[in-house]
Amino acid sequence: MKKFLLSMLFVASVGYANAQVQINREVQMNGAGVDDRKVTGLSAASAVTTPVATDAVSNATIQSNWLTYKVATGAVNTYAVALVPAITAYQTGMVVNFRANTTNTGASTLNVNGLGAIAIRKFVTTPLSPGDIQTNQMVSVMYDGTNFQLISGVGSSRMQTLHVRGTATRAAVTSTTLTLQPGVTQTFTIPAGVTADIYINATIGMRNVDTTPGDFASIDAVIHVNGTAMPAGGWNRMTNVNHDTGNSLSNVSIAAAAVLTGGTHTIDLRTNRVNGNTAIDIGGDATLDATPGEMTLLIFYR
Repeated sequence: MKKFLLSMLFVASVGYANAQVQINREVQMNGAGVDDRKVTGLSAASAVTTPVATDAVSNATIQSNWLTYKVATGAVNTYAVALVPAITAYQTGMVVNFRANTTNTGASTLNVNGLGAIAIRKFVTTPLSPGDIQTNQMVSVMYDGTNFQLISGVGSSRMQTLHVRGTATRAAVTSTTLTLQPGVTQTFTIPAGVTADIYINATIGMRNVDTTPGDFASIDAVIHVNGTAMPAGGWNRMTNVNHDTGNSLSNVSIAAAAVLTGGTHTIDLRTNRVNGNTAIDIGGDATLDATPGEMTLLIFYR
């Protein structure tokens, strides 16, 4: 009887080698080696014409994240994705990944496979702020049973660092007019509807033109935001005095902060000679000189 059953199984396996095989019993892998207990030849899900939820998946499918990622559609603040195969219900712990098609302007939702819009939250329960999701940002969210929690970080860039350096010397300055320090200017854009805290650190060097002991010059260094001097904290003054027969060198630094909203902004450093009995060189070329101006901006998006 055993030989008969084995023979029939062999015939069946030969006859249906190119057909679908259905098994309604547990399958156990009990080969002696680990390579004798694996299933091979599975197609990547992306190559299957009509993948369904009960299909087995290959390593390639897992590595490509194909089952849980899609480019989002939908209007501003109402993101939607159509996963393939489609999910039939939201499950706690489910992760969905998408490339955002728009920048959000406030509280936002995600609708997966038409199952209904679910609120996206940051910091567990907080609604999104404008700009937390940027156009083309890769976003990951996890369903907690009520909301989708943002797990990919808030915003595409919650902190941005910008740095510029002097490109030339303002030579033999005697003018009292505040003038842009060459190269020490930075233009940047804050997304619409977003507020940002800007922390500014600037420094500039100076050198008296003549070498007479006791000769001096005083300069002002002033941070300007969108062409206007900062009302507080963005100004500093330094007096440079020759102590011997050499050209005296000194440096002035500024630390300031500003709050800016959506739009394009320019922050720059301007200098002038306030008084003295010698002309003064201010700043320089960062690739050549020891006294170039530099400015660093730290932008924190709220």
